[in-house]
Amino acid sequence: MKVRKEVPINEVTLRKFEKPYGDLDTCLRKFLMSIGLLQVGESRDEITKIFKHLLLSRGKIIQTKEIIERTGASPSNLRRHLRRLRSLGLVERIDTGYRISEGKNLVEIVSEMNSIVQTTMERIIDYAHFLESILKTQKDS
Repeated sequence: MKVRKEVPINEVTLRKFEKPYGDLDTCLRKFLMSIGLLQVGESRDEITKIFKHLLLSRGKIIQTKEIIERTGASPSNLRRHLRRLRSLGLVERIDTGYRISEGKNLVEIVSEMNSIVQTTMERIIDYAHFLESILKTQKDS
């Protein structure tokens, strides 16, 4: 039997918080924590500044140089955060710049994330069925 690497195809982290309240920064932090882009209690908030700048510039393509100037992010951290934002479909790359995906609003983007969660749950169910069949085989022998 061929051994496969234990590298996930994708990862989904979801957290449920109380109903939204507060200002833009508070809600943005809770939003990013809710979808796993920011850890609970994390004091570094570069990703928050980057995402906020992109949200406030919605519809425009923002060059990485401008994002660095506005947020103070280092180039390597900016690339890492943009990669994470892109992996969830929140941000897209256009030539050498970035923007909120297709200029959509957050509700539309998050609704599309539903498919990631659904296919992940389907795969977890596949594993559960497979485990049950292994357990049944071992019990029968």
